[in-house]
Amino acid sequence: MDERLVWIDVSRYQNPEYMHYEVMAEQGQVKGVIAKCSQGMFGQDRRFVGHLEAGKAAGMWLGAYHWHDPMHDVNRQLSNMREVIRPVVEELSFLALDVEQYWADWLEWSARRVVKIIPGAVISRSAYELVNLMLAEFALPVVVYTRRSFIVSWAPQMSTWIGSYPVWLAQYPYTKDQVMTTWEMFYERYTPRMDGPTLPHGASTWAFWQFSGDKFRLPGSGGLIDLNYFNGDEKTFEVFCETGSLPVAEEPVAEEYMTLYRLNLRDAPGVDEKGALKGKIVGKVAMGKRVKIMGYVRQGADLWGLVGKDLWLAIRFRSVQLMRAV
Repeated sequence: MDERLVWIDVSRYQNPEYMHYEVMAEQGQVKGVIAKCSQGMFGQDRRFVGHLEAGKAAGMWLGAYHWHDPMHDVNRQLSNMREVIRPVVEELSFLALDVEQYWADWLEWSARRVVKIIPGAVISRSAYELVNLMLAEFALPVVVYTRRSFIVSWAPQMSTWIGSYPVWLAQYPYTKDQVMTTWEMFYERYTPRMDGPTLPHGASTWAFWQFSGDKFRLPGSGGLIDLNYFNGDEKTFEVFCETGSLPVAEEPVAEEYMTLYRLNLRDAPGVDEKGALKGKIVGKVAMGKRVKIMGYVRQGADLWGLVGKDLWLAIRFRSVQLMRAV
């Protein structure tokens, strides 16, 4: 089994009375639950405490997340969160801020016809302020939940600060059909084949990866359940709880690499603040080609190699290893 820890995340849409946390812990080796506590200035999840009590009884670690509403005052959002989690804050290992709202009108969102868009600068500034208020208020690590595609499309300004905080990224490497299966079969057939989610520009690693959403029905889940990996084992998680950060494993550098795919040769390395590749394609390099590396550029978890004057190849890009050292 993968050494990374499996977590679930839940909200009022999952009823703890119909779930069997002990079954998920025993059969599924689920190590923790992240429960929604609050939303914006007013929303409070009525099943938050029930999920925490069930998770704790099953021996799981506990986390809580708040839905960030960019249209609401950040201090009042903090006050709302404080009211909900105050009675249980000592039971929590960390907090998370869910940053995914770009619409200004919930009726438009419900009708799937969003017209009123919140400016990216507003989303970014509000989320940044609330993360720091949470860190100042609670003696707990704070994780930012989002998607790379959200940052690229709706709030590219977040790339200026996202790398300073642990991130919880959503990316689903599955088709949209639903699957009912056992935990044994899940681990045998359905665990993700990719190493991790695609990192947004500015981030160097991920803390949590939500790799499925409304995909799997598993013993004890009581219905469809979101599944997550923590990027490490139990010891790493304990360090994360103490420090609020994860170690970043640097790609070892070598003088010569072999291409694992047919790669584009570019005249500049890296991506811009919107996540677009900076360099123009100036050639191709065949798969299986050995190339000498004259210099390196790191950008977050990405690694680029200089192979000639103004000629660059990606060695590792968006969690995909493109070349190997020889």
